[in-house]
Amino acid sequence: MIGTPRYRTHLHTFIVLLIAALIMFSNALAQEHHHGDIKIKCEDCHLTEGWDKLKPNLNFDHNSQTTFSLDGQHQSVECTECHTSLVFSDADVTCASCHLDIHQGQFADECGACHTPETWNNEREMALRHSETRFPLPGVHATLDCQNCHQSGQYTNLPIDCDGCHIERFLSSVNPDHQAAAFSAECEDCHSVNIAGWLTANYEHPETFILSGGHSTSDCIECHTGQASYAESNPECFVCHETDFVQSTNPDHSGGAFSQTCEECHSINGWEPAEFDHNLSAFVLNGAHIPTDCLDCHTNNQYTGTSTECYFCHDADFTKAENPNHLNGNFSELCGDCHTEEDWTPADFDHNLSEFTLQGAHLSVECVDCHVEDQYSGISSDCYPCHQVDYETVEEPDHRKGQLDLDCELCHNFDTWNPSTFSHTTTTFPLTGSHIQTECQDCHIDGQYANLAIDCYSCHDTDFSDAENPNHTTGKLDHDCEQCHTT
Repeated sequence: MIGTPRYRTHLHTFIVLLIAALIMFSNALAQEHHHGDIKIKCEDCHLTEGWDKLKPNLNFDHNSQTTFSLDGQHQSVECTECHTSLVFSDADVTCASCHLDIHQGQFADECGACHTPETWNNEREMALRHSETRFPLPGVHATLDCQNCHQSGQYTNLPIDCDGCHIERFLSSVNPDHQAAAFSAECEDCHSVNIAGWLTANYEHPETFILSGGHSTSDCIECHTGQASYAESNPECFVCHETDFVQSTNPDHSGGAFSQTCEECHSINGWEPAEFDHNLSAFVLNGAHIPTDCLDCHTNNQYTGTSTECYFCHDADFTKAENPNHLNGNFSELCGDCHTEEDWTPADFDHNLSEFTLQGAHLSVECVDCHVEDQYSGISSDCYPCHQVDYETVEEPDHRKGQLDLDCELCHNFDTWNPSTFSHTTTTFPLTGSHIQTECQDCHIDGQYANLAIDCYSCHDTDFSDAENPNHTTGKLDHDCEQCHTT
């Protein structure tokens, strides 16, 4: 009843529990309202003197309790500079969320590619990153400030060729005038990336035309007539020495249709004296060709366009040859197959250089035995065309009846036609076990050697039918004998 001691006791207990529940709910509500679900106790950071009073040493480790470790200058940054909201989990961990992208999207959002937490302006790291670009800062470029090339904050889609940055210097050069002389815009042809200074240039003439001998003392204008000819100058001798060529009379270069490649006879030390080394031409003189007079080959003062083929000079020798008759035998016009440069006769033909190497009994066979009616070309290198008679007259075994392969080498060798051997291992049915001792005719009935089945049952059908223990036929056993039997 109301007013009794028992009632007052229950009421007192209820009030205490209600107050405790309200305190706990208010704490949870406050924590959820301000910081969200951060799963740490309020007293780890706040003092009991007031909600805005924080402990001098927070009982919180940012490195181990979050996914963002405080490195470098991040350790000295006030919490509120990154956590603009009291719900700490709202803070983005990407660099771009705190650091304004002054590059305006030209680079990736990951600032750490060039910057570090220790310092924002890490030139060494930036230089390393630059080495991974299309332009890895060669030579003195590595010492320049970024702004020297990246003007107005542009870092992408810049040219990497020299003239992309140095075109104004190229156009303003006057000694020599690069434009008028049609110089290449490849600055590195003369300028080095390792030398600080545009005026320190060095042109290596050997890259295009080696200056040696008489050329080393010639003035530039003797070859480079007019400024525009620096890039257009032809390195061929004849371009400068055309007058010398035309005026030559011993021999007459023009009338003799001489090559305009002057260095074949002349040297860079002087136009005279001249000497022609035939071994530098397309036809080296060997053997009997050495004492031969030039006019024997170079008729009508013709020194160019002369064929280097033997037949061109030796066609008469080819036509008159009778033993053997080169024309009737349809011989190759490649004289070097049989003849040497020492002399036209005697001649020797190395059959091993042909498509058919002579071995065994073939070495002692007369040429006419194979080359009938002076036929020396278009002859098959297969055995059968020559050994057809041997094939057709054989009786044991009868090759034709047995439809034996026309590839004679399967059984015969080059040393002799008989005896012959046949290796069954080269077929689709290698002999194993008791098959090795079996007579050929036991399987090859009626002289049939081709198109035979290789499954066991084809030969052992009688054994299969006669079997009684167990009876294979009534038992409907499988015809695959190898399931139970071996060879």
